[in-house]
Amino acid sequence: MVSREQALLLGGIGGLSLLGWLVLLHPPVPAMGEPTPAGAVLFVALWTVMMVAMMLPSAYPMVATFARHSRAQKGGGRRGAMAGFVLGYLLAWALFGGAALLLDLGVHPLLSSVGPWGPGVLIAAGGLYQFTPLKNACLGKCRNPLGFFMEFWRGGRFGPLRMGMRHGVFCLGCCAALMVLLVAVGAMALPWVAALALAIAAEKLLPRGVWAARATGIVLVALGGLVAAGLLALAPPAEMAMGG
Repeated sequence: MVSREQALLLGGIGGLSLLGWLVLLHPPVPAMGEPTPAGAVLFVALWTVMMVAMMLPSAYPMVATFARHSRAQKGGGRRGAMAGFVLGYLLAWALFGGAALLLDLGVHPLLSSVGPWGPGVLIAAGGLYQFTPLKNACLGKCRNPLGFFMEFWRGGRFGPLRMGMRHGVFCLGCCAALMVLLVAVGAMALPWVAALALAIAAEKLLPRGVWAARATGIVLVALGGLVAAGLLALAPPAEMAMGG
């Protein structure tokens, strides 16, 4: 039976994720054109919203474990600690969003100049990353919340923020190659966002998550091969990417 606290936590994460999807479906401003400071801020802001939509649901076990452990450590649950942990997690992804912006601005002209084999190779490389030791190590941290907090628990006012950022770093190591694919095909291409969100949830939440990650890798390698061979066309990145 789901406890009241678990139901509230599920509802909160689900509500934030749904809000994120609604924002992505109906962006408040048009896509960026030429790079500007305001455009960069917009990109990182919407990237962070995308992470709320994509990543928060699969982070539920980690957040729920933090809530239980924090209550035991402090003698009672603290909303501020919970907010600090989630904020730290999203902050790690927001910082990665800055790097994604630079990649977005540099990769699209290159992909446009090399033909279909460029995106194909990049997609296939993302698939091969699914089989690497780094991927497996980071996925193991994400799939074992209790082990994560036993190793990395930090107290104090900024402890939750630091733990959230550390979890975000492991999550980055687990999913960075998939995020690079978003940049390759368009940083706000919603069909890809939804497909990768499902793949990430499967590898983090399903009992056989490691095999789900490998299945995703096989699919991406095959997809990359089809794109590289010109047998499957992607929409031009400039039409789909938020960076223009």
